[in-house]
Amino acid sequence: MNKDADTSTDRNTPVPNQNSDSVFEWPVMPPHSSLYQEMPTIENYVKLRRSNPENVEAVKITSGLDWLFSNSQHLTDMGIEPGTFAKALDANKPAISEVSLRLLELLVERQKLKSDGVTHAVGRGEAVSDSLVNYIISIMLDALDWAGGMTLPRDLLVLIRYQISGDRSTHENTQNQKHARQQAISLAVQLREQGKSGSLRQVAKLMQVRPSTVSRWFEDQSFEDAVAFWTPLMTGPAADDLRALAKNVLSN
Repeated sequence: MNKDADTSTDRNTPVPNQNSDSVFEWPVMPPHSSLYQEMPTIENYVKLRRSNPENVEAVKITSGLDWLFSNSQHLTDMGIEPGTFAKALDANKPAISEVSLRLLELLVERQKLKSDGVTHAVGRGEAVSDSLVNYIISIMLDALDWAGGMTLPRDLLVLIRYQISGDRSTHENTQNQKHARQQAISLAVQLREQGKSGSLRQVAKLMQVRPSTVSRWFEDQSFEDAVAFWTPLMTGPAADDLRALAKNVLSN
């Protein structure tokens, strides 16, 4: 794989037109759009939107067709047919899906190189860079926006999600850990009500995880302390009160 392609922009590039015989035409800018294109920062965008709430800003800032012409060989080296990429510029959803899938494959290849201990693969041009992937994403989003068809193909959605947060975001991992922790506590309480030990090891075995994994869920408080705290809330009158409260909330 070659070094990253040129990601410079040209705001005077023609854009896809799905209502004429010509594939590309010069865009008609909505009011105030040039102000955003001259300074494409989120601060400027928010300022323009707040001051002109009725106007829809044109947000295309990538170079589109010019970028394709200057990087067609690089796309070929990446396993992306320039003709397919040209269709993606025309907001063709199957083409956008194909480009997105190929980029996902390249990211999988990069992950494998990293897991195999290969370092600096991006710098040596052996793996795709995030900056290039993100730039191609922005090109395809621009095309969809200009064509008035901002329904994202699922493959592009998966690609964007991965670039934003990986296979699982830090927030998602944290929430999953909190949920697993509460499951472990609930299971321990139920086991102890049945006269069983409800130990960390027993809970781990039933949840089909290692005891060390369960321990990591309780770094801020010991497993036993957490179970002791929640037991009166999950059993007896307190539990009945909580169930009644939950039922009342759900019914309203």
